[in-house]
Order: sequence, then structure tokens, then C-alpha cells
Amino acid sequence: MTIAHVSNGRRRWWILALGVNAHTLTTVGMFGLPVLLPAIRDELGVSLAVAGMLTSAPSLGAMASLILWGMLADRRGERLVLGSGVAVCAVLLAVAAVVEQPVLLGVVLALMGAAGAAAIVGGGRIVLRWFPAGQRGIAMGLRQVSFMLG
Repeated sequence: MTIAHVSNGRRRWWILALGVNAHTLTTVGMFGLPVLLPAIRDELGVSLAVAGMLTSAPSLGAMASLILWGMLADRRGERLVLGSGVAVCAVLLAVAAVVEQPVLLGVVLALMGAAGAAAIVGGGRIVLRWFPAGQRGIAMGLRQVSFMLG
């Protein structure tokens, strides 16, 4: 951790706000799908089991990619990870809205979850890198609120 990051007072709170926003928005895309389960069943004509698998696909993608996002954040920084992950997640969510084949939709949703996991990694890294030890508790608490907001 560099002193420049820790000593940069207001900026760190703006960076945290961006991280909270990113995590909130990706959480909506990743974990809001079960609300749409009846619509998924009706639109695609699939069983409850298949619809359940489709709504859990983002979680599988996120689990598969968390370590890779962490490695990228360690090498390239949290801003690149957050920016690229959230952008790809948004594009894939838009693609998922028009896909009509269940298998392809499952793949797109898993990839969306994998991309969205960048917000989980990036947000945690913001707290650890940009905040001094005496402010990490409040910063992490604010960051964790993003999950509930989503």
C-alpha cells in the first residue's frame, strides 16, 4: 500500500462510492434473477428445475472467476478490474435479455456472473488499499451495504 493512496482523503471516499455503486448494480443483475423465475418459465417454456438452474448460473460464474479477478486486481489494480468487469457484466445482461435458447442463456448468465464478480473483488481491494487501518471498519461496512442495496 502506498502512502499516496492512504493520505488522499476525499478521493478515497469517492472511490469507495464508485465501488459500492458497481457492487450494487452487479448484485441486481446477478441475484435479482430469481424474482423473474416465473417469467423465465413462461417465456422459455422450461421446467421449474431448468429455470432454477438458469437463475443460479450467475453464481456459478462468479465462483469460478473470483480468484482470477483477484489475481488481475493484484497485478493491474482495482480500478481496471471494476471498470472492465462491470462493463462486461452490463453488456452480457443486455445480451441475456434477448437470448431465447435456454442453454445459450445459461452460458450468457454464467459469463455475466463471472464478469460481475469483479465488483466483489474490486470493492474489497478498495477498502484494503485506499483506507488506513483506523477507517477500514466503516469503509467495509459501507461496502457491504451494497450487497443489501442490490
